[in-house]
Amino acid sequence: MRKLALFPACVLALLASPAWADPAPVPFKVPTGYQVTVSREIAPGLVHSTLVRRAPEEVVNVAARTAGSQAEFRVLLSNDAIAGPDPRLERTSSMCARVECLVAVNGDFFGEDDGQPIGALVAGDQLLHSPNPRHHQLNEAADGTFSTGQLGWRGTLVPSDLQQLDFSGVNVPRDTNDLVLYTPAEGPTTGTNRFGAELAVQVVRPAGDILLGTTTLVRLVELRHDGDTPIPSGGAVLSGHGRGQKLLEDLWAKVQAGTADGEALLRLDVTPAVQESVGGSPILVRDGKRWFADEPRDLYRLRAPRTLAGWTPDGTLLLVTIDGRQLGYSVGMTMDEAADLMISLGAFQAINLDGGGSTAFVVGGAVVNRPSDRAVDRDAKTVIVKSPRIGEKVIGNVERPVAVAIALIGPRPATPLLGGALPATLVQPLDKGDVAGSGPAIVLVGGSSLNSSAIAMVLAALGAAVFSARRRRVALSVPSEST
Repeated sequence: MRKLALFPACVLALLASPAWADPAPVPFKVPTGYQVTVSREIAPGLVHSTLVRRAPEEVVNVAARTAGSQAEFRVLLSNDAIAGPDPRLERTSSMCARVECLVAVNGDFFGEDDGQPIGALVAGDQLLHSPNPRHHQLNEAADGTFSTGQLGWRGTLVPSDLQQLDFSGVNVPRDTNDLVLYTPAEGPTTGTNRFGAELAVQVVRPAGDILLGTTTLVRLVELRHDGDTPIPSGGAVLSGHGRGQKLLEDLWAKVQAGTADGEALLRLDVTPAVQESVGGSPILVRDGKRWFADEPRDLYRLRAPRTLAGWTPDGTLLLVTIDGRQLGYSVGMTMDEAADLMISLGAFQAINLDGGGSTAFVVGGAVVNRPSDRAVDRDAKTVIVKSPRIGEKVIGNVERPVAVAIALIGPRPATPLLGGALPATLVQPLDKGDVAGSGPAIVLVGGSSLNSSAIAMVLAALGAAVFSARRRRVALSVPSEST
């Protein structure tokens, strides 16, 4: 039983051997007590490393992008929509494969009910989701520098009579007295009820998407009162309730009466000015020191899988995951331990992203860490659980769909990517009807791009382990854990 439980670690050791990968210099500090088992440059200036510690057991994956690398930082939105019809969420590996990324990790926390990111979302100079004043952000400016902190914002519509309308939010649920801007990133329609008014607008110039820091001329097209207004592909919808509804109705009445033009100026701004931004909390490290105030919550106190981002004084960006909730393999970290890890890696700024079952580290579209959610046989059904019960047969570890991911995108390397194109038997969709990476995926083992001999050896080892387990009639089981 012990030999079978250790099998994935043996496979990872095989994949890291010189037969298939030339070790690359590690562009960060290796914390005391950790051993580097994988280190390979997967693109110029971008290195993926796996670090292992034995007491307590930890498996850490790090993507280090050094200054000058052409790998671009990019924030990805699940299924390219904030809301709309199911499926709402998408696996990090699916998002990575969709944009042909080099490396990706999961991003912001998200609501269990609506699947919307908790914080702001800026991608490609577009504000796709307005900020949450109680949430922090990881920001990239136009010059490529990073920062963490809260993101301020402002959105306005200025008609010809100069009676300015201020927005309450962008692509967020409309509440009492709100005036919310819905762009095509929201989905096909606003999804609102009929208790309000909605004004459709069409972009005149500059043509294209509504960009941050750009004054956009829009044409006021139609006022509706039945809710759930279709969002024009080359425009947006202003949705008002209460005071917001009255502002829209007054403006439309002026346009109809000819006392205001049928065109207006729309503008969105954020502070600080950023081109990419993803939510996270808490901020772990500021100026090389632990920054956050500890809280008596499970998020802080329990050891769990973690996803972290930070950067070193020389500009090396670090995307980090810690596997957890898997006794005998990797137990995870508390928030204090996560902050200390980032400091030990050399980060002088760092932030925590969504963790737990969401934690995923993807290289070239393939999962190379071991997500903590597991598929088990329970009452003749396959169910996804955080912690299997004692004696339950574990089918495999499962990658959880999420709302947002962070990716590094750049020129494809001349040699195959570490983690690219796993054999189909190693990563399989749990549900054959899975759409756009929305369903969970069973990940039997992390891996890398291999030549045919390596693939044959890995598959043979997998087959031998499975055959041995069946002959002994031993069910794969994992003890219940506290986190």
